[in-house]
Amino acid sequence: MGVILDILGMLTVRAAIVMIILNLMITMHEALFKASDRTALSELIAAPAQSIEYDLKLAGPDTTLQVKYKKFLTLGQTDMKFYAVDTAGTLYIVRYYLSGTTLYRSVNNVLPGIQVAQNVYSFRVRYFRLDGTSTTSTFDQIHSVYVKLTIQSAYREAVNRGGYSDTTARKITWEQHFFPDNL
Repeated sequence: MGVILDILGMLTVRAAIVMIILNLMITMHEALFKASDRTALSELIAAPAQSIEYDLKLAGPDTTLQVKYKKFLTLGQTDMKFYAVDTAGTLYIVRYYLSGTTLYRSVNNVLPGIQVAQNVYSFRVRYFRLDGTSTTSTFDQIHSVYVKLTIQSAYREAVNRGGYSDTTARKITWEQHFFPDNL
């Protein structure tokens, strides 16, 4: 009878060790998935952030141009259209707009624009005068632009909220306040 109890005890200990190892492996797999999803989101938001940053630094007409242009053509919360002058002095019309969950960039009114980001949760633009007040109507008084872009993961993860289970998508936000030299 003692041998049977020894065998049962040994099997119970082995089963507990196997369960602990399996639980550890599952936990590590979930942590790795979350970390890789965060890294992927960081990489996904880097390209549109760099594109917006580059274009907004060139916003506004060059002061050496003979023709005076309005700096911004559209002052929407999810749509901005403005003049940009590159280092060679070439004048472009740049537009960023949200269509569904996709952010597009258009140059010189070529539509459809180039897809800059997918799975966009929100894209918000605010325009400010020289005195720091927000505006949506005075095109020629824009002094700075605040842009906030949030992208969400295409994958959903399980979360526990107050005793019940739910799924949510991870989000990453990039925001910056721009003060272009030409504005």
